[in-house]
Amino acid sequence: MKYIIDNDLHIHSYLSVCSGDPEQTASAILNYASENGLKNICITDHCWGSAKPNKLDFYNGNYIAKQDIARVSQILPLPQTDGVNFHFGCETDIDDELNIGVTKEDYEVFEFIIIPTTHLHMFPFESVQKTAEAYIKRYEKVLEADLPLNRTGIAHLTTKLIAPGENWKKVLNIIPDGEYYRLFKQTAKLGMGVELNAGDLAYYDDEETAVSMRVFNIAKECGCKFYFGSDAHNPRGLNRVSTFHKLVDLLNLQEEDKFDPFIER
Repeated sequence: MKYIIDNDLHIHSYLSVCSGDPEQTASAILNYASENGLKNICITDHCWGSAKPNKLDFYNGNYIAKQDIARVSQILPLPQTDGVNFHFGCETDIDDELNIGVTKEDYEVFEFIIIPTTHLHMFPFESVQKTAEAYIKRYEKVLEADLPLNRTGIAHLTTKLIAPGENWKKVLNIIPDGEYYRLFKQTAKLGMGVELNAGDLAYYDDEETAVSMRVFNIAKECGCKFYFGSDAHNPRGLNRVSTFHKLVDLLNLQEEDKFDPFIER
């Protein structure tokens, strides 16, 4: 059975400093889900949880460090409506000492946590090769983490945030297939989700899409499960749901390929 598009598990509200859009409210997000037939949606505002202080310097503002659990919890309680399950999660990060911004205890607060290994624009790497090594090292760090990884998603694996200009493609292309197979086989074994981020892929041309699809096709071969993320920071971003259909077709996704972190395990 073809993959039913019924989820968007990467959505920011006005509480994410990188959003700050007063119209990006919980009610507006719920209305979007209801109008587009989505069954599961999740707020994932940026958050540095209970882990030790980080050294991130995000656009020289270090705003992730300013977004603790108390701040992102201001969105609660989430509104609900028939047919839509509105979940509370967060997007954390990895600092330059490879600390992940959440602890096992934080999973008692959040239903789902996404961890990007690709916010590499925050760090000065001297070459494409060094950036590729950092990509792999950060991914390995997540796979080794003592966290409930069956309630964890790996966010936007092929984003242009990997490196400036055309270098993001070079980074992804120089990573050998064998490395991807190694990482994704462990991802599947641990029961983690792999994000298909419409915020990135909506704007890719054919060449850029091919670079991304190489990565995701390997993930699918390894048995990884996929969820969608609009990565919306404002109401306009929520319209990226239309891109999900393209991704289902490109990867020939079936219902058995769906990641659902909210089911009983």
